[in-house]
Amino acid sequence: MNWPTIGGIRITALRMVFLALVAVEAALFAAGSGNMFAVFVLLIWASVIAFRERRRVMWKVRDRLIVTYVFIAVVPITLILALIFVAGYLLMGQTSAYLIGNALDRRGLEIEKAARLLAAESPEDRLSTARHLTATGILDFEAFVTGDAEFRYPANTKLEMPAPEWNDYTGLVFKDNRHYLMSFVKRGGNKALILRTLTPEDQTNLVRGLGSITFPIPPHTRVDGPQGKLHVGNEDAIYRPASGKVGPAYNPLDTELTWLFPVQIAAWDRPNSELPLPGILNTRPSALFGVISGTAIGSDLALYI
Repeated sequence: MNWPTIGGIRITALRMVFLALVAVEAALFAAGSGNMFAVFVLLIWASVIAFRERRRVMWKVRDRLIVTYVFIAVVPITLILALIFVAGYLLMGQTSAYLIGNALDRRGLEIEKAARLLAAESPEDRLSTARHLTATGILDFEAFVTGDAEFRYPANTKLEMPAPEWNDYTGLVFKDNRHYLMSFVKRGGNKALILRTLTPEDQTNLVRGLGSITFPIPPHTRVDGPQGKLHVGNEDAIYRPASGKVGPAYNPLDTELTWLFPVQIAAWDRPNSELPLPGILNTRPSALFGVISGTAIGSDLALYI
């Protein structure tokens, strides 16, 4: 019920009785027959009413101050912290994607240069080019050249040329249930092909210490073994279980983060089928700092985050 107010004080039924008693007692005093005990009781009652009203008014002021402080301090600080978190997450994701893309481009460029040399060189010089790749630390690759003379490296490789419809291509390819870095080059009547193995361990060490990296498998590709899917546009990218592991956390804020990074990949049995699909990275802020700044420095920085 909405009671009327006088001077901010609510006039309830009980308080109306109180006012009536005050009026009666005032009339009795005017007539010379007032009772001091009744006056004392009325004064106590008035004090109780005044105290309750004061508390009610003070509670209203306190509530208003709380709301004011929330909007002046708590909300802006929360928004600033949220923006810092989102900006930091995006920055770490973009930096990680750059590191992975740069590592892939660097390895792809190495075998593309070799493939171009193999396609352009005289047959007697091709063996030295292939051996140079091995000497520079590029292991687990196969090379095949056709045209003026057939060349295989190593000599016992069973590698065959892809379908004739393939254009020049350097990048990821999925073949025989495995990932490879591929460089295919045509020069005149010669064709040169290099396939570099990219095992789950190679994927993990692509950027050493960064975390667990999983490359996608092109859609509509036959895959053996356990797998998962991620819907991308009108296609489903297929994934094997993640390889490698993420390092330990250095503090409660050093949480594990999952990031999707773009990568071009093609299917061996579908010429020129390369398309951008998201790879999956699991990492921590300390791991990223460790890659950028050196392991010890990155770990020390993580202790203060």
